[in-house]
Amino acid sequence: MSAAYNFLWPSPLDAKLGVKGLTDSQKAAKETKQITGGKGVDVFINNAGLIAKPAAFRTLEDYYDLVEVFDKDLYDCLNINVIGAINATAAFIPLVRKGAFEKVIAISSGMGDLDFTNELDMDMAVAYSISKAAMNRV
Repeated sequence: MSAAYNFLWPSPLDAKLGVKGLTDSQKAAKETKQITGGKGVDVFINNAGLIAKPAAFRTLEDYYDLVEVFDKDLYDCLNINVIGAINATAAFIPLVRKGAFEKVIAISSGMGDLDFTNELDMDMAVAYSISKAAMNRV
C-alpha cells in the first residue's frame, strides 16, 4: 500500500455487497457502519452487473418467439443492474454523507450507450443493454 493511499484512506474497507434486495443492502450498510465506527464511507463504488450467458448473445429479433424468456432476462437484469444498484446506494447514502469525500460512483458499460452500440452495430445483449442505459439515467 502506498503512502498516498494511506494518507487518503487511512483505513480502507473493500467490501463486496450482493445487490439481491434492499434488505441485503441495508444489512451490509449496518455492518459497514459498525466496522467503520460510524465514521462514514468516503467513496461508495457501485459496480452491479448481471448478464446471463445465453442472453449475452441474443438480439431483440431472437426474442420474438421467446417472450417469456425475454421477460425473465429483462427482469433479472433490471433487478440487479438498476434496482439493486439504487437500493445499495440508498442504503449507503447516510454513511457516504459522513465520509470525507462523499462520493458515489456507479460503474456502467458502453452497452448502455445508444450511440456506441449503434456505431458498432452491436445488437446483442438486449436486456443487459437496456438495464445499463437505465442505470445511466439514475
